[in-house]
Amino acid sequence: MVSLDHLRLVDRVRKVISRGPLFWFTPQEVIRELYAEDGTMASDACITSRFRDLRKKAYGGYTVSSRPRSGCTAWEYQLVEIAAQKAA
Repeated sequence: MVSLDHLRLVDRVRKVISRGPLFWFTPQEVIRELYAEDGTMASDACITSRFRDLRKKAYGGYTVSSRPRSGCTAWEYQLVEIAAQKAA
């Protein structure tokens, strides 16, 4: 069974990374956004797990794109717009 806290975190991560096609976020940037909102603390592993959850049908079946960030070793992620998914 999935906890309510888990569902809320998945939804909040989705909200952060769904800001549009020009925005890419590292897990650390998502953590900073969540902390700025209400002091929520999360690890990199927790955030990347939520990215994987968002790809699952049970959590919306979103397309979460990833790529290495230019000039460093970090990976960044982006949620593909739902409207764009349905049109494809």
